[in-house]
Amino acid sequence: MKRYASLLFFAVLLTGQLACSSQQDANRPIAETVDPTAQTGQATAEQDVRKDVWDQLAKEDRARIKGTWKEGTVLKRTLTENMGFYLDKSYLGKEVYLVDFPTKSKAMPNNMILFAAPDNHKLIGYGYVD
Repeated sequence: MKRYASLLFFAVLLTGQLACSSQQDANRPIAETVDPTAQTGQATAEQDVRKDVWDQLAKEDRARIKGTWKEGTVLKRTLTENMGFYLDKSYLGKEVYLVDFPTKSKAMPNNMILFAAPDNHKLIGYGYVD
C-alpha cells in the first residue's frame, strides 16, 4: 500500500511540474522570430535592430539590462494600444520590431520590452511585462 501511495505522490508531482512548464510556454508571445541583421527598408545587413535600440536607451535603462545588446531577442509584432507606453503612436496597427532584453532583476518577469520602427529602428515605445 505504501508503494502505491508513494508512486501516486510522484505521479501527481511530475504532472504538476509538467503543467507548470507548459503553462509558461503558453504565456510567451506567439510571433515570428526575426533575424536582427536581415535587410529591411533602409537597414543594411551590418545594422542590428538590437544595437540601434540599445544606443537610444538612457544610461539607467542600459544598467538594468543583463549583458549587452547582443543578449536581446527580436520579434515582429503588430502594435496595439494595450501593449505598452508609446513615444510615437503613429505606428499603432502596423508591424514593428519588439526587442526583448533580459534584466538583472531577481523578480519575475525579468525582462525589458522595447518597440522599434521597422524602417529606421527608432525607439517608439516601451512594452508592458506581465
